[in-house]
Amino acid sequence: MAFDDRFALLVEAEMLARENARLAKISATRRRITDACIEGISFARERQLDKPMVRRLATCRWVTEHQTVIVTGATGRARLPRMRPRP
Repeated sequence: MAFDDRFALLVEAEMLARENARLAKISATRRRITDACIEGISFARERQLDKPMVRRLATCRWVTEHQTVIVTGATGRARLPRMRPRP
């Protein structure tokens, strides 16, 4: 087998390995997100979550009233950011 053919096989194998790793990561992320639910939210004091506000937002009434919700907070953390409806 010529050098060019062997090199092409190596490049293709690397591309496939990277694509498979990317798809595995996406799949794992999707599974974690689907496990989340409103009932599973921890309202521990240090999280500083407004329980009535979370319950109000969970009803999705803000959608039917054509309101906007802005979610702020640090990204990449295992914390639920503070939620506030925007008037």
